[in-house]
This record gives sequence, structure tokens and C-alpha cells, in this order.
Amino acid sequence: MSSAQDKDDIWLDDDIIELDDEEVVTPKALNPWQVLIVDDEPDIHHATRLALSNIQYKSRPLELLNAYSGAEAATMLEANPRIALILLDVVMETEDAGLRLVHKIRNEMHNSLVRIVLRTGQPGQAPEQRVILDYDINDYKTKTELTVQKLYTTVIASLRSYETLSAIDKSRQGLGKILEGAGDLYHLHSLKEFASGVLKQISAILDVGTEGAICAERRPGEQKLEILAATGDYETLLSQGSLTDFPTLNESVTKALAARCNRFEHPQDSLYIAAQNGREFVLSFTPTQ
Repeated sequence: MSSAQDKDDIWLDDDIIELDDEEVVTPKALNPWQVLIVDDEPDIHHATRLALSNIQYKSRPLELLNAYSGAEAATMLEANPRIALILLDVVMETEDAGLRLVHKIRNEMHNSLVRIVLRTGQPGQAPEQRVILDYDINDYKTKTELTVQKLYTTVIASLRSYETLSAIDKSRQGLGKILEGAGDLYHLHSLKEFASGVLKQISAILDVGTEGAICAERRPGEQKLEILAATGDYETLLSQGSLTDFPTLNESVTKALAARCNRFEHPQDSLYIAAQNGREFVLSFTPTQ
């Protein structure tokens, strides 16, 4: 081996050592889109799972949930309120089990956000025109016409619709809280309602990630943080738990307060605000990628 080659090998070895010494940054996994498959035939579940196995929308994968009856699906919906799409069979434990579930979702659970795609192997038992008119569903397909490509198109279109409706609903909730709190901003409860409303509005406008956002306050001479407002997964902080339950959020907020400056560190951004009366505020959120 020539001396020139030796030098090349040494250079490569040095490079490898430097790469090993660098901190490896692992991208934060985004919350998946939850899709519920409701069918009494195990083969349909298996085929659907295969067809949807590699689908992603906005860098978020699918989490496929399974139910084999209308009753089981209703229980699963109550336990997983963030289900975005239901692929629903019509005929299961009864000839109209799927239609009964649609009625329960819309009229008893009052869930208007989840997208519902009816699938049937027996279209004569649930005529399409009548079903579309009488039930609040978003699409109606026979199982034979749902090829892999058409299923892909249906799923992506449904998720896009769910995302848009969720943003509108978040904005509506925010406006409602602003109106509730605007009557008397001198009362702490009203101030929190107002802050919560504003935060929901900001979250909708900025397309904040599924984790949500918080607004925290630290008063002069105190170290304790008070959560004034929160959205998404962080709403639990308003009644219980602490920032340490969310390590990435806690680190970003702590650094912003310690340095008294904004922190823009993927995947968490924190804005530091100092008031004239000595109070300090941090607005922290996870932008959608």
C-alpha cells in the first residue's frame, strides 16, 4: 500500500472518530394518525393493514386500530378520542350495525370531526343514495371497488379533511374562551379563560403540532411556574401533573427562563416575555413539520 493511500486511510479514520464523538440527534417521532378499521371479517382487517402499512401524511404514520363489531368500535372511540378516520363495514353483528354506529357517533357521542367511510360487500342491503342522504358519512364504497390506490386516495383525502375541521374547531373553541374571559379580565379565572382562548387561536393559526402549547407565568421572587393556559396533550397541566411529565417541554421552558431569551430548538420553541411589573411569561409550542 502506498504512502498516499496510508494518508487517505488515516484521514478516513480521523473522520470516523469525529463522527462518533458528535452528538447524534434523533428526530422526535410525531403522533400518528389513528385509523379505526371496523369489520367482522379478519381477512378484511389483514388486507386493509397490508394496503395501508406504508402510508404517511405530513410525515406522520398511521396507527391502525381494530374492532370487530359496532359495540366494540363504540368502546374504542370513547377510549381514543383522537381517531381521525373510521373504515366501517355496514353488516356485522346485525344487518345495520354500521349504520347504527354512525348514528351513535354523530348523535350520542356528538363527534362531528371523525371521518367515516362506509364499506360494504352487500350494497343492496344499504342503498348508497339512501345512506348518503340519511346518515352523516363522508364516503361510501363497495369492498370490491376499493383497490389499493383508491384506498390510499380515500385515506389521504379523509385525513386532510379531518385536519382542516380540527383546526376550525380549535379556533372556534379559542374564540369561545376569549369571549368568556373578556368580561372581567381582573379576575384570575377570567384571565385564564382569556389566555386559554388566545392560545387556542394562536395554535390554530400557527398549525401547532399535536402535543399542543402552553403559556406559563413566573412571578417576581418566586421559582414556581403557574400554567395559565394549555392546549392539546398539555391541557392536563392545568389540573394535575407537572412540566417534568413532558421532558422536552420542561427543558425548553427552563432554558428560556434561565437565559431570559427566546429558545428555538427543534422540536420545541419557547418565547420569553418580561412584563414591566417583573412577571415573566413563556409561550412554548411544537411547530408542525
